[in-house]
Amino acid sequence: MADQMSGAAMAMPQDPKAAFKAEWESLLEIVQHHQWALRNVEAELLGTTSHSKTD
Repeated sequence: MADQMSGAAMAMPQDPKAAFKAEWESLLEIVQHHQWALRNVEAELLGTTSHSKTD
């Protein structure tokens, strides 16, 4: 078990600020994509948009 713990510790970057910044940027990109994807979801579900798709 000690080997597993040391392996995980070795995988951590030397600069924790850089690791958190990279993670924050990734999360920001995901949030921005979801906000774009869900921008008109209520109107589309209710069929009140002029470009709603009908299958």
